[in-house]
Amino acid sequence: MDEATLEYYEKNAAVIAPGYEAASAGVSALFPFVFKPGQRVLDIGAGSGRDMARLLSLGIDAYGIEPSGSMRPIRAP
Repeated sequence: MDEATLEYYEKNAAVIAPGYEAASAGVSALFPFVFKPGQRVLDIGAGSGRDMARLLSLGIDAYGIEPSGSMRPIRAP
């Protein structure tokens, strides 16, 4: 991630993260058709962790990497 983008997320995470969390469905609606329980998935640019939480709820072994410390979720999976 370039410095300008990282700086944007660091400064605006408090506004951006709730929007990510509030978004419904999207690509995550396809997770049950694409991934099987027990498979491993790496979410690069995991943002608020919304998609990782969905993957974990489906029994998928999900891991995430998020360069912006302000965007990383506080909750534990």
